[in-house]
Amino acid sequence: QALESMVGYYKASFSLSTNGDLHFNHGLADIKKIEIPTRIIWGEWDRAIMLSNLDGLKEWVNDFQIITVPERTHWIIHEDTAAVNKYISDFLSEGVI
Repeated sequence: QALESMVGYYKASFSLSTNGDLHFNHGLADIKKIEIPTRIIWGEWDRAIMLSNLDGLKEWVNDFQIITVPERTHWIIHEDTAAVNKYISDFLSEGVI
């Protein structure tokens, strides 16, 4: 039942255009720009969500940084917990939040 709910969410949230582009189905006009510093930790070998999904993020987030970790996948938190903890700790120690 949980898997069915998750799949239903993604089916309702995204659609493919005739040229194969993926579109988010919610109104972007209602989304406010994120004003707090944001860091994204991305596994270089992530096959579940492609890095190109972040294209255009600068329009919505004032201060963000993408940390791309080599030889890691979508499951980076499980593959290299120590590295992820260090990235988060370093970010928080910058005092930006």
